[in-house]
Amino acid sequence: MDPAAANGHLATRPRRRASVRSLFLAATLGLAAIAITSAVALAILAGRTSSAARRVGHELESVRAMSSAQLNLLVFGRESLLFAETGDPLHAAARDAALERISASLDLAMRSSTDASDQARVREVDALIGRYIAQREGFLRPELPAGRQVALAAPFLDAALRAADAYVVDSEKAAMATEVRVEHLGSAATNVALFIVLLLPIAVFWLLRWVRSRVFLPFQELHRAIARYSGGETEVRAIDTGPPEIADMGQAFNVLADSLERQRQTRFEFLLAVAHDLRNPLTALKTTVALTEARRKKGELTREQLDLQQKRLATQVDRLNRMVGDLLDMTRVEAGRFDLTIGVCDARILATDARDLFEGTSEKHEIRLVLCDDAVPVACDRQRLGQVLDNLVSNAIKYSPEGGEVEVRVSRHEWEARIEVEDHGLGIAKESFETIFEPFQRLRPDQAPGVGLGLSVAKRLVEAQGGRIEVESEVGVGSTFRVILPLATAD
Repeated sequence: MDPAAANGHLATRPRRRASVRSLFLAATLGLAAIAITSAVALAILAGRTSSAARRVGHELESVRAMSSAQLNLLVFGRESLLFAETGDPLHAAARDAALERISASLDLAMRSSTDASDQARVREVDALIGRYIAQREGFLRPELPAGRQVALAAPFLDAALRAADAYVVDSEKAAMATEVRVEHLGSAATNVALFIVLLLPIAVFWLLRWVRSRVFLPFQELHRAIARYSGGETEVRAIDTGPPEIADMGQAFNVLADSLERQRQTRFEFLLAVAHDLRNPLTALKTTVALTEARRKKGELTREQLDLQQKRLATQVDRLNRMVGDLLDMTRVEAGRFDLTIGVCDARILATDARDLFEGTSEKHEIRLVLCDDAVPVACDRQRLGQVLDNLVSNAIKYSPEGGEVEVRVSRHEWEARIEVEDHGLGIAKESFETIFEPFQRLRPDQAPGVGLGLSVAKRLVEAQGGRIEVESEVGVGSTFRVILPLATAD
């Protein structure tokens, strides 16, 4: 996958997807909703089943009580008749016991009734039984034969028994209907339980499948991409899929991989540049030495020519030394192993030293020094800050091949010291302001030699001394590099 395409894909990512946290929260809430709904349904069914079962019990209890009242009513009639014929007090006691049992049975039937209509019917039966007993007692006269007493009381007995029979029949029907309802509720509870038993595994299965497709597979793809990259497939990039956490990890991996790829390409280009740039002065050295030796053997070498050859040799050696020095400095800076010896120094002296070092090195350039009147004390490592200024002045000369004035200015601005190096050369495009301070960056490798480490080292050194470095430039007009350091205080 092309890095640019990957970056473009990442930049146009679709709308934000659900996060892992929201996915698991939704899954948890879904399972909880199923469990709670099932529990509520079972609780409702269990409550209704229990209520219906209690109703059946009450209805059967009322049926037994009413049947007992009927039986004892017949016993009452029989014992009353026997007592009238025999006058035996045992029959009178049996009659009175039957009356008590009738009263107790009717009370039980009243308590077992489940609604007001049933209770009204129990009271109706009670009234009819009471009327029969009253009429039966009224017919107990000596002048009336026993058979006549029974015949006169029979209609009242039949009315009470018919009412009791109707109550028993209706109560039995209600009990049977309630039993059917209990069976239906039991079946419903069983179906709900089976539904839960079947639904929960299915829900868990689909949840795991969902988590696998939304979380596990994207994570696996990310892991596979990282593993392939670690195995040497540096063109591999992660796919932007899955929840935001994993997608962000993939994006971070792609950014890192692109950065590493750029660094690898930059280092490769750097090695080519180093090999090329080192070869040039070495070739020049070799050629100069060979020509000098050949002329010396022929006796054609004058003193002036020897001085010129020595000057050329010194120039190439200085160039090699500067390249190697930049490499060593960059290595120390990257490893954090460079030491600073901080002391108070006047920035004007550092600027003057830089001017003196490069004055006369180029016939096309004039180095102009502009200093403020007052001292500009800064707390710095004099050698390292001088190295920074030397690099800036050298670049100003290098990147203005047509010549011109290079101005070095030192000034004070409130609590800051400013050292500026301005040239009127090639200039720098604004989009390159950030990259020029990265290692191995050379703006015009075809026009200016070097390995592209000077500005990177300079920036690190200035920042290590509590300052910063800025650039202002326009292509074709020139550049101004500005080193800003805090003024040294009395402390």
